[in-house]
Order: sequence, then C-alpha cells, then structure tokens
Amino acid sequence: MLSRLGIALALALAGCADDELAVGYVEVQAVRVVDRRGRPVPERIEAVRAVDGAEAIGVYRLPARIPVFPATSSGELRLEPVVRRAGVAEQLTVYPMLDAYLAEGPDEAGQTLAPEVTFRYAPQVDVLIGPASPPLADLLDVDVDGDRATRFATEEIGGAEAATVAVLRDTAALVEAATEVWRPATEGGVVRAVWVELDYRGDAVLRVALLPEDL
Repeated sequence: MLSRLGIALALALAGCADDELAVGYVEVQAVRVVDRRGRPVPERIEAVRAVDGAEAIGVYRLPARIPVFPATSSGELRLEPVVRRAGVAEQLTVYPMLDAYLAEGPDEAGQTLAPEVTFRYAPQVDVLIGPASPPLADLLDVDVDGDRATRFATEEIGGAEAATVAVLRDTAALVEAATEVWRPATEGGVVRAVWVELDYRGDAVLRVALLPEDL
C-alpha cells in the first residue's frame, strides 16, 4: 500500500513539474550596435543580460541560448548589453549607455525564436568621439606641454582618415594634449556616468584624465 501511494505521489509531482518546466528558447548569435542614425558602431558586446518581466534570468555569453518558461513568462524578454569592466573578462557589467532590446519570448514549449538584436545609444548619451565625429587628433587641440614637435596627428590610409598617431621625439618622449572644455549632458542637473572607451595599439603608457572646469 505504501509503495503504491509513493509511486502515485511521485507521478503526480512529476506531472506538475513537467507543465512548469516546459521550456522554449531565445537564441542570440550576435548583436549589432548602431548610432541614432542607424549607422554601425564597432562596439564589442560579448554577452547579454536577460530579464523576463521583473525576473532576472542571468547573463549569457554570445552566442547565447536563453531558456524561457512560457507558462510563467511575461512574453517579453529584455536583453541588456554586457561588457568587460576595465577589460577584465571575469568582471562583466551592464553597459548603461545603450538602450535595452525588447525581444518577443516563446509562447509554447519547444519553440525557439532568434531575434536580430540591435542596440542603440540612449537618448541622453553624448558620444564625444565616434562615427561622424572629428578624428581624435582634431579634438586634442590643446597643447599642454607647449612642444608642437610632440603631438597627436591623423594618419590617412587609402585616402581616408583611419587613425590617430602619437608623434614623439628622443628628447621629449611624451605627448600631452587635451580637448577643449566639454560639457556632458545631464539628467536633472547631474551627470549620470562618464565612460571612456579605448582601443589602441602599442605599449606606451596612456593616461586619461577628466578635469573639472569649476572646482
């Protein structure tokens, strides 16, 4: 009698679990990042954070296969871009400068959806250097060290501006330059965050500072 009751109870619980654990998937092979005009931006997004309604599902490295339970899902999956903090692969953080992407979730078990995920810069974000912006050499037009022989210059490849190079001398192996005053966008009078993204080649020490205009 006890063994029969035990078997019946186990089967009942298993049936309930099957209903709740029936799973579908959202697959994200890669993501695109575009500016407000729809032009591609070479951001390196390596992972996404998935949120279903008010429930955070987790962080998934790309390409990702994200499980969704249709029986309890809100029907919409919020995908947030995730980047390395300070270039460390083990330190991932949601990148706050891009808006999240809202993807439709599967509405039945076994269904797999593969949205083309595109992230765009949030409306309140100022991009100082990026597509359609002046080259870095043009922005660093304040000669801090007063030595015009050491400078940042724009290098052309194939007739197009392709890179900013540091021009040094043996007697002055240091370039010090700055931008003109930059006033970032604010929200309620407060700057929410300032991110500096660097992608450069070379082993020279590079120091970046953000100096307040009014202490």
